[in-house]
Amino acid sequence: MEIKPLIVFERAISDERAYADMSDTGMIWIGRHDNQMGAGKGSSVRQLLPEEAVKITRMMLSEAGQKISFPQKADYKFEKKEILNEDGTKVTDLELRPVNRLIKICAQEHMLNFDIACSIDDPNSSFIKQLGNEFDIGEMEYVSSEFPWGYTAGESDFIVVFKNNTGRYKVFIMEFKRDWIDDATMIQVSLYNRWVVQTISQFATPKIGNNTVYPIVVGRRLRPGTVRPKPYSFTAAYNSGVSVKADIKSPQFIQYTPEGEFTKGEVIYASKLVYKNESADIPQIDWIPEQGIITSQVERDWVIDNSWANAKKKAKKP
Repeated sequence: MEIKPLIVFERAISDERAYADMSDTGMIWIGRHDNQMGAGKGSSVRQLLPEEAVKITRMMLSEAGQKISFPQKADYKFEKKEILNEDGTKVTDLELRPVNRLIKICAQEHMLNFDIACSIDDPNSSFIKQLGNEFDIGEMEYVSSEFPWGYTAGESDFIVVFKNNTGRYKVFIMEFKRDWIDDATMIQVSLYNRWVVQTISQFATPKIGNNTVYPIVVGRRLRPGTVRPKPYSFTAAYNSGVSVKADIKSPQFIQYTPEGEFTKGEVIYASKLVYKNESADIPQIDWIPEQGIITSQVERDWVIDNSWANAKKKAKKP
């Protein structure tokens, strides 16, 4: 991977100043949670929202003894090699696992993450076409896989934030599953809403007044009897002084299907995945996630018992 540095700050700021110095406006929120996740969980390269990058730049400029240098450009002198799987197949060839004679699924969840990330700005991609006109590539501001919004490793598989001439106003929140999409998946992606809205809104510049959220679940199969929440809205006020009204859309189910299957050795691959929006026939229920609930398995089980099951029963009554 070729990297082109624009400028180099010769003195770094400490974690203590970055996370604990409250004299500078705003707060490094994503990096704070990413750092808390620890080795093997947090990213080796810290993710930052645009406003966090501006804050760090501002703090770097004011660091005592700071010097800025401008590196000279240099051509890459080594052979450029294609990135391949261990067996020599293309990295875009995705390993599959058969679950029965007819159905094969991605071997690992991150393969969905990778495949979608590779074409997230391609209007001709199978996936983007299924998201409809609301997914306006020309307004994309920020893209993140494994978006770390929570202090105890809470994260969303993938988010895309959009910005127009008035500011940040829309976000797609995605949850990936190798196989089944069910009620638990719908609950999981719905519990992300408040946390992600808070993260992208509380220190945004310019300030946000309204935000629209599009929850997306991606999987191989839809479990019979699965339902999804109806659209709803909430308003949240944050310590930063910002108050945001969030309009939450009903989750959409995007089904993936492997195509172009081939075998190398004992490994089955797909040369591509094709996506289709299969949301139309999924019933909707009146249900709003409880405030403050995180997405751990224990919390999701509690939600099912406390509110989801009752909302589903009411929807079935004539």
